[in-house]
Amino acid sequence: MKRIALACGIALLGVVLFALVRREPTNRPYVVFGLLSTTWPGKENAERDELRRQGAAVVPVLVDAMRHRSLAERVKWNRRVAALPAWLSSSLPRSGEYAYRRRTATWMLGEMGPAASNAVPALEKYRTTVTDEDLHAQATIALAKIQPGNPVARSNLLAELRSGGQTSRFFLAQELGAIQPFDAGLLTALTLALNDSDGEVRANAAWSASQFGPAARTVVPRLRELLHDSFRHVPVNAAYALVRVAPEQSPEAVETFLKLLEKGVFTADSVAQPLALALGPPATNAIPWLEQCLRRSKGAVPQQVALVALWRIRQQPTPEMLEFLPLLDSPAAIQALGELGPLAAAAEPRLRELTTDTELARREAATEALRQVRPATAVP
Repeated sequence: MKRIALACGIALLGVVLFALVRREPTNRPYVVFGLLSTTWPGKENAERDELRRQGAAVVPVLVDAMRHRSLAERVKWNRRVAALPAWLSSSLPRSGEYAYRRRTATWMLGEMGPAASNAVPALEKYRTTVTDEDLHAQATIALAKIQPGNPVARSNLLAELRSGGQTSRFFLAQELGAIQPFDAGLLTALTLALNDSDGEVRANAAWSASQFGPAARTVVPRLRELLHDSFRHVPVNAAYALVRVAPEQSPEAVETFLKLLEKGVFTADSVAQPLALALGPPATNAIPWLEQCLRRSKGAVPQQVALVALWRIRQQPTPEMLEFLPLLDSPAAIQALGELGPLAAAAEPRLRELTTDTELARREAATEALRQVRPATAVP
């Protein structure tokens, strides 16, 4: 009898422990923890965009997620879970999951911008109490994004970029391109990051420069130097930035990028698509590469992106390009095509078709593109 009672007690304790470990913040949307992931400024993120559409209503959920700590984060938890039978350990979380969730939630608060203004007190407190350098940096970035007109928030970000550790500088340099408005102070910070002693920071700063476009023209000489940087993906990001900041420098940037792509340099594939969509008339030396992409069904640059890139360079379609027009469905490619305005008139039937697509992002991109291509008759 005692053995049965002991077994029941152990089972009950196990159930309670499991419930405590799995306890989550209340009223959480699944997307916050299941689907949402951080992305670099300027890259597509459907889950982030959906949360942005929900507006201020989702902010309390994100604040709860930012603050949440679990029993699973106790010292030696992972080791103890690993010692359990596989059928049981596979259902239990690892402690690192919760730190990642806090980081994602903090990042998402920043992505909400001014719509998350009611999270400012919580973020300010979190910034001053959290000991993790990564999370501290994310809170600093979020406060600067949410309060674009607050000089203190901007000053804290720039000060940390100058004096912070490598982890802080890494994330701050990565997110500089998402901070608005772009002013002299931000330009100084960007220049500082482009000259950082750490290669990862330089690479992230180059990506940020790409987000500011021609407003960052004073860093063009430094970007040209970074095309020959010896650290991994610095030249790749510098080539992309150069195309966006100074389009007339595209031939040099394209030449460098294609050599890096051929060598299989780290991250070249992931930068190939945004770089292709940023190319314009000066980048004629990219045409052979893009035509090759157009004839392949798989590759770093999808056929539809190659199609739009060629359109942007040539400023008019060719019969071969029109043949591939029905493939167009990427929101980024649709947006890039719309920026051509009347020059993309031949794409109007496909854009009208996409305005009834099942995916919201495509419908919105196609509707906006039609306004640019046919301003007077854009919406049926």
